[in-house]
Amino acid sequence: MNSAFYVSDFEDGASWDLTQVAQRQAGADPWIALAVIQREIWLLGTRTSEVWYNAGTAPFPFLPIPGAFLEQGCAAGFSLNDLDSTLVWLGANQNGNGIVWRSNGYQPVRISTHAVEFAIQGYATIDDAIAFSYQDQGHSFFVLTFPTANATWVYDTATQVWHQRGFWRSLYNAFDAYQPLYHAMAFGKHIVGVQSTGTLYEMAIDMTTDIDGSVIRRVRRAPHISQEQKWIFYPGMQVDLQTGLAAVTSTTPPQAMLSWSDDGGRTFPVELLASAGLIGQYQARLRFFPLGRSRDRVFQLAVSDAVPWRVLQAIFNPDPIEGTA
Repeated sequence: MNSAFYVSDFEDGASWDLTQVAQRQAGADPWIALAVIQREIWLLGTRTSEVWYNAGTAPFPFLPIPGAFLEQGCAAGFSLNDLDSTLVWLGANQNGNGIVWRSNGYQPVRISTHAVEFAIQGYATIDDAIAFSYQDQGHSFFVLTFPTANATWVYDTATQVWHQRGFWRSLYNAFDAYQPLYHAMAFGKHIVGVQSTGTLYEMAIDMTTDIDGSVIRRVRRAPHISQEQKWIFYPGMQVDLQTGLAAVTSTTPPQAMLSWSDDGGRTFPVELLASAGLIGQYQARLRFFPLGRSRDRVFQLAVSDAVPWRVLQAIFNPDPIEGTA
């Protein structure tokens, strides 16, 4: 039997007439996710999806919109989310799964990248993915967590760039998945729910510690720097960020840590420290030198002190040397 959806009595979500039901006929795969957006009902199956509207018919008032049939389904029912008056979800169809889609009218548009898809499709389980969305400082975010895979990916609609979030486990020197799984905007605050503790927390950019009071570790990793396998010498690097934001009572300036990998981003064995300045030292500059040479390098900047971190850019003038010796 195909999927069905029911309609409760008018303004009475506790009363359900079992004759007020619609049976799926356009697709053979079962519906696993539902969303109401712009007064329309989106019903996503495991391989295909369709959109219904209020046609005012009797006894059942809803009908499918002609032509609003999508050859794209949903791989995880709880990944479906409203983002800036569009829908975003983790997709699946007869050819495969693991692509993140965003609705454009009645057509799905791919927003995940090959790198993100490579990671997602490498997870043993993706049908347990959970997503929420929120807007802050003009940026709308789609936060997609894979509980079994212990990973979280986030899409920013303003920049159209993905990043990862996590909960830093200092004991293991590694990130777990981002702890918040649910979100609501209430009392002028972003309220998030953490499933592992059953606790609600406020989420805000001016908070400098995580849910357990531990530090929030932030990592920025640059793309590979290579020029036809020539040696590149790095005399130094300057990182521009907002400095002088240490705690008023602090006698030790917050530190930024620069490390790099010369083996394709697999290991980062070297770490240099630079001061971000005590409170009021707004002209402090972060400089790292010398940085040696490499044929293929990946730089990484990490910060973890409990102060606001606003990184702007990194500046350096690499010196490529002709030849491959």
